Amino acid sequence: MSDYNRQKLFTFTLTDVSVRTVIKHIEKQSEYVFLYTEDKVDDKRRVTVKATNNTIVQVLEKMFQGTSVVWEIRDRQILLKAGEEKKEEYLSRLGFEIEDRMVIYNDKSIALLNKLLTDKYPSIDIYSINLTTSALNGVPVIQDVVVFLRDLDNLTETASPIN
Repeated sequence: MSDYNRQKLFTFTLTDVSVRTVIKHIEKQSEYVFLYTEDKVDDKRRVTVKATNNTIVQVLEKMFQGTSVVWEIRDRQILLKAGEEKKEEYLSRLGFEIEDRMVIYNDKSIALLNKLLTDKYPSIDIYSINLTTSALNGVPVIQDVVVFLRDLDNLTETASPIN
């Protein structure tokens, strides 16, 4: 961390404002420049940030508490991006069990996977599921899923892998 990052302190209170507003405030009060894409960071999310003699890291922690946004500070540039935990939190919220950052292979995960795929893409059948072993404790986890498209003419969206 540079001297500027350690020495520049922020004191402000912004109540129920967008993340974008906080970013603009920080940029006006400092030499920091934020870099991010709106599809990765929700800058319209409403936040309340109270900073009293806080470093930029402390302010960022307050701004993005409870989200998966991570940052990288390069001198006076702050790169914001979506963190890996977002994927894991999302999969957990759907009901999948996670081990070693991968979905555990069990009857529940297969049923969920099948339901999610067929609800969104009715012309998809699960063809095979390739497994690997968790490095942590040897639990079988899903490495990838191969699907069979029954009706290409009616497929209007492109499916992306869950990774």
